[in-house]
Amino acid sequence: MTCPYDLGAIVPAGRQGHHYRLVRRVGDGASAFVFEADRLSAKERGPRERVAFKLFRQTVSPEELQTECAALHALAHPGIVRILSFGFTRDSLRLPYIVMPLLTGGPLRTVLDNHGALALARSVDYAIEMFAALETAHAVKLLHRDLRPSNIFLARIAPLIHRVVLLDFGLSPESASCVPPALGLLGHPAYAAPELFYGKPHSVGTDIYAAGLVFYEMLTGTHALGSTSHDWAYTHYFSIAPPLDSLLPTAPPLLVDFVASVLAKVVRLRPPSAKACALALSAIQEELLVQSPNSTSEDGVDSLLRRLAGPDSAEDTQVEGPPSHLLRQASNPDDTDECAPPSACNGPISSGSPPSR
Repeated sequence: MTCPYDLGAIVPAGRQGHHYRLVRRVGDGASAFVFEADRLSAKERGPRERVAFKLFRQTVSPEELQTECAALHALAHPGIVRILSFGFTRDSLRLPYIVMPLLTGGPLRTVLDNHGALALARSVDYAIEMFAALETAHAVKLLHRDLRPSNIFLARIAPLIHRVVLLDFGLSPESASCVPPALGLLGHPAYAAPELFYGKPHSVGTDIYAAGLVFYEMLTGTHALGSTSHDWAYTHYFSIAPPLDSLLPTAPPLLVDFVASVLAKVVRLRPPSAKACALALSAIQEELLVQSPNSTSEDGVDSLLRRLAGPDSAEDTQVEGPPSHLLRQASNPDDTDECAPPSACNGPISSGSPPSR
């Protein structure tokens, strides 16, 4: 499906007469187009705020869209992108859409492709933020289901300070009655846990495995199992990642062991929760600070992210507080007028089980 709207088009969306002017296309995926857009006021049609407008390629039912978006809509964590509103365009196309804050910075994928491995301290910092965000999502029975560098955004919150923000949740409470079919069930095969290829459901353990692959790539600049594969099912199930210290000799033993544990082929051998991962990495972080108290993460990543964000010299010369959308301040009442979130699915979230051979 090609995008039915040209740049500059004004898309009617929302129950209160809101419109969105498409300013710039910022991303295309298998399931959606993403635009930088001006949210226009309902009455004057004047610019109200700049947002990210995600327009899905496929048609889904209102029930499916609510199932996928409602729980995430209610989350308030700086490491999880906030959904401001969602619904269907109010024209003949009736396409499903999601509106999110427009973040400044760049995707981790772009940083890794242009910079390579990140500094050890920076990688650990980002991994702690990644697992902390997963912990919050898992606590309300949400699994990510598609964690990979393209879905991790390094958002600018102050000059030289960036925070991990998780994007594009598969949005699946792990319950048979709540699994949404609209966005696919596997995620990207290069970051899918081995058990998924053999019919097992997504679980806390599958998110942890994917996060482990992302962390390994931050530390080494390479995918743990190789960047390409003709058979990802076989690769994930049988290929073993090189020990971290074989590529990163400065890695402390605790970190080497941690990476091996999150990449375990059998689910029960992985850490039991994202919280356990964040705690383990926090202990490793303290060890790194003791070893190198004057270490710095100045490794060129900040300047790269500043270039990705575009001209911003005035802001980069002064220290400022985090933007309101990252602090998760309460939005205006009509920010949620498109679809009021229903009650979240209360099904249990699985910690996973070992794959059957």
